[in-house]
Amino acid sequence: LYGGFISFIQMFELEYKDGLAPDYGFSKYDVYSSTAGILYYYLQNYVPFFQNFTPKYLYNYPKFIHDSQINNAVIVENYEEITFFMCINVKNLLPTQYKKMWLNGLELAVGYSVRGFNVIDKPRYPLKENYYLGIDLNLFSVLPDHDSRWHWMAQTLNFIKLPSPMIEFTDDGQIQHLMYPLK
Repeated sequence: LYGGFISFIQMFELEYKDGLAPDYGFSKYDVYSSTAGILYYYLQNYVPFFQNFTPKYLYNYPKFIHDSQINNAVIVENYEEITFFMCINVKNLLPTQYKKMWLNGLELAVGYSVRGFNVIDKPRYPLKENYYLGIDLNLFSVLPDHDSRWHWMAQTLNFIKLPSPMIEFTDDGQIQHLMYPLK
C-alpha cells in the first residue's frame, strides 16, 4: 500500500513538471494510465485472480527489427516502437479437467501499439492503431525452481515480451508474423 502511494506521488510530480515544461504539457491520460497501473499491481498482490494477467512490454529496436528513420535516443518516448501486451495464463483459468490439455507456460497475448505518434520528431504518417493476438511464454513458470534472487530475476524478465507468433490487426488488414516483431 505504501509503495503504491509513493509511486503515485512520484508519478504525479513528474506529470506536474511535464505540465510546466514548454515541450510537453500535463496529460490527464498519463495520470489515468499510471493510476490504473498502480491499482493493477495492488489488485494483483491482494486478489489472486489478477495474477493470471501479466502486462508485458516489447521495444522494437528500429535498427535491428526494420528500417526506421525514427530518432531512438530516448526509448521511453519512442512510442512508434513500443508494443504493450497483456498476457493471459489460460491454464490457470481453465476448469481442472482441462488444465492437463494446456501446455505449462503457454499464454495468450493481446497487444496494442500505435504508429504515427512520435514526440521526438514530427510524425511521418497519420496515426494508426494496431492490435495483436498471439501466444507468449511465461518465463516464470518454465524456468527452474528459484531461490530469492533468482525468483526476483525470473519475475522481472517475465515482464519483457519475447518474439513469438502473432497476428497483427491494422487498418489495412491482418498481418501474420512467425516471430513478431522480427522481419
